[in-house]
Amino acid sequence: MRIRAAAFLVFFGVLCAIPGYSEAPIAIRSVSISRPFFNPGLGQEVRISFDLAHAGRLTLLVVDRDGFPVRRLRDDSPVSAGAMSLSWDGRDDRRAVVPDEAYSFKIDLAGAEGASTYFPANTVAKDFPVTTQYYDRRSAILSYQLPSPARVHIQAGTAKVGPDKKITPGPVLKTIVNREPRPAGAVIENWNGLDEGRATYVPDLPGFAVAIAASALPENAVITTGNRGVSFLEYALRRTGGSLLRLSSTDHAHHHGLSALEDVAPGLRLVPLNATWSASSRSWRSEGSSLRISVSLQGPSSPHFAKQPAELVVHVDDRLVTTLSAPKDGMTFRIPLRSVAPGSHEVAVNWASAFGPVAVGTCRVNTGARAERTSAAEGGNQR
Repeated sequence: MRIRAAAFLVFFGVLCAIPGYSEAPIAIRSVSISRPFFNPGLGQEVRISFDLAHAGRLTLLVVDRDGFPVRRLRDDSPVSAGAMSLSWDGRDDRRAVVPDEAYSFKIDLAGAEGASTYFPANTVAKDFPVTTQYYDRRSAILSYQLPSPARVHIQAGTAKVGPDKKITPGPVLKTIVNREPRPAGAVIENWNGLDEGRATYVPDLPGFAVAIAASALPENAVITTGNRGVSFLEYALRRTGGSLLRLSSTDHAHHHGLSALEDVAPGLRLVPLNATWSASSRSWRSEGSSLRISVSLQGPSSPHFAKQPAELVVHVDDRLVTTLSAPKDGMTFRIPLRSVAPGSHEVAVNWASAFGPVAVGTCRVNTGARAERTSAAEGGNQR
């Protein structure tokens, strides 16, 4: 079954600015790259070409997504006017293969005619709409179209459309792509359709929706692939030195101006403290009047994410049950169950940062009479 694009883009307010870049300084002209992505582990390279209006001394750096220098291809070297081309093998200054991410170039030319810099990463990324195509449950493929290389954020959940066509957002149940770079054109993502807790098949839920937000990569950015040994977040934790970016905006809405460790939402682990886990049904059994849940952030970006202004939004199925301000890592809270009908329910907790990232945790809970019957049945099966 295919869910057409009209059902997508319903609950994440994607901005509609079209990506654009200022032209390169006149002394550094016609900058281009030979390919938009490559695999350094296979010995592939990317070539950056440009034209210099005058002679001088050239410095060319490869920088990561946060503006930290990764590789110095030229360091204050004398150059003549005219066409020039250099290759990068996808390795850093220590000759280690860089982690999978988008990298861009900073070119500085200093001469008697003055100094010029080409540094497109030092601009605010532009957000733009995305054309979705379909989700095919048989092949577990989500397909969409990007007009230019972009950093992509894809989440799945539910939403309601009223008689007046007004959209009421529901819970986010799965982060499919977490602020990762993608090339222009047709893009395919693999997703098995399950929520974060791997207990619910999201496309079967009423109001199933997928939202895609994208922001343009810097001009002539190149995406590296194939490094399975280290993630970019692990690499970012070990970086030394500082960023060359000089963006002063304090407006971080919709992920703007965030470093990788601030931008990538961590995992969110939910543990019901007064319920019993059933491995066979991948659900928790609760027989009380409320469910007490502990939440904890998981992954390298957790400490940075926890510092952002945020709120905890809790749904039972598609019903909002509580919103808690200023959540803390490791906190516990209660969900009242008195008004919840006996049976199986999806609990979704969204730790939503005011800056855009959302940590998502889900679990399935069996309540009331159904839980008692399930417990008895499982006990009988075990004897």
